Amino acid sequence: MVKKVMIQKPIVYIFCEWLTEKKYFIQLSRILDNSFKVISVDLKWWTKIMDHPEQVLRKIKGDIKHDKTAWLTQKVFIVFDLDIFVDKSKLQNTQNVLKDYELIYNNECFEYWVLSHFKKYDLWKWKKKYLDEIRKFLPNLPEWKDYKMTWDEDYNWLENTEKVQTAITNVKEVNKDYWNFKDRDPYSDVYKIIDFLRN
Repeated sequence: MVKKVMIQKPIVYIFCEWLTEKKYFIQLSRILDNSFKVISVDLKWWTKIMDHPEQVLRKIKGDIKHDKTAWLTQKVFIVFDLDIFVDKSKLQNTQNVLKDYELIYNNECFEYWVLSHFKKYDLWKWKKKYLDEIRKFLPNLPEWKDYKMTWDEDYNWLENTEKVQTAITNVKEVNKDYWNFKDRDPYSDVYKIIDFLRN
């Protein structure tokens, strides 16, 4: 008799301040046959995940402790923005604290990954500039005001995996040629989640 090994859906933890990432990953999971679970954690009074990796670890371990299926094989991704990260030692500490999980980085912000669904973009910019570029493809995106924006985009444009593949191709090309942890270059490795699910 062959014993079945139950494998739980991967979890994508999103540590963010707005709804951009949450809405995106919910839609992405939907078009990928609900192949992963999305948990969005509001940073609230936190500043950056690099400043509080221990709190991130406690949050995830607390969730797993209360999950009756936690004994099942499970992959956990943690998505966050580097926000022009320049302190390599602080990033190394974050990587050490969260070493049991797959860290997914966006530099400067998640909007770079969103823009990559429409075009290859290899110039580092502030968040507002990425949003200005995205608005060329998504004209209904709300205006940026007082350094804040409520992202109301419902991601209906992400109706199939074609645009996702475009983003993967674009960021892999840019990552290969330009980015390292010390430079202010655009970067995203969200594609690692998709690659994992495909393999």
